[in-house]
Amino acid sequence: VENLPINFVWRNVTKHILYPNLTPGNYCSEIKNQHVPVYGGTCWIFSSLQVMADRIHIMNAIQKGHNNTPKIDLSVQQVVNCGGPNIGALTGGDSDLCYNFIMKNKVEYLILIL
Repeated sequence: VENLPINFVWRNVTKHILYPNLTPGNYCSEIKNQHVPVYGGTCWIFSSLQVMADRIHIMNAIQKGHNNTPKIDLSVQQVVNCGGPNIGALTGGDSDLCYNFIMKNKVEYLILIL
């Protein structure tokens, strides 16, 4: 426990005890605007996919701002179009249902590499 940092933010990694090979930097994906064009109450999709994209960046040591590494962007529109009312709607939904939909349907085309 004494080896744990007092605070830790993935946007400003200096070192990590579970990932000792990570170099200092920002491992978070780009922040998206959920109001373009008009996505009303879709914060549950945006936040779910942001968490997944960040985990992919961390697991693959992809830093924000490094042009030589691919950036992962997950398609909110894909979940909106294919998830249907079983996982939520544009007026609200559930992150757990979003994750289950992605895992159950093996939504590999959800990932865009930029």
